[in-house]
Amino acid sequence: PESQLMLALKTRYGLDVREIAFRLLRTEANVYRRLGRALSRLRERATGVDALDPIHVASRRGAVHAVLYVLFTEGYLSTHPDAAVRQELCDEAIRLTTILAAHEGALDPGGPVPETCALLALMHLHAARAGAREDASGGLLLLEEQDRSLFDAAQIAAGLEWLE
Repeated sequence: PESQLMLALKTRYGLDVREIAFRLLRTEANVYRRLGRALSRLRERATGVDALDPIHVASRRGAVHAVLYVLFTEGYLSTHPDAAVRQELCDEAIRLTTILAAHEGALDPGGPVPETCALLALMHLHAARAGAREDASGGLLLLEEQDRSLFDAAQIAAGLEWLE
């Protein structure tokens, strides 16, 4: 699962090895090795998504959640040298998690799984603070320093809805 996570972050979302290593608390050398092994295994197996049955899809949900969470976290508190916040990564993580929840809801009359709902709630509630997190020079502000009037009410409402 950790190799899958690294591979997804690198190939799909364009995070560099340094960013992945920092986010996952690994060395860059470790990330390079894992990526190499993951690519080799992927070439050997070459299983298409269409070949997966519902049991295999469900067993991979945790890895998907991990990728989405790390993607959001990298956007919310970026390791990129030019930006403390990368809003496009946060938006993409929310978009993809919403698609996952809709897909789960279509497959199961009980709706999306609780973990997916909780992840979406977390993302929306954190994203609600985006407009208040940075000062005029682009530095990050602590929660107690943030202007709560700048919090996004629609994001808060969406987060609470997913929490229910």
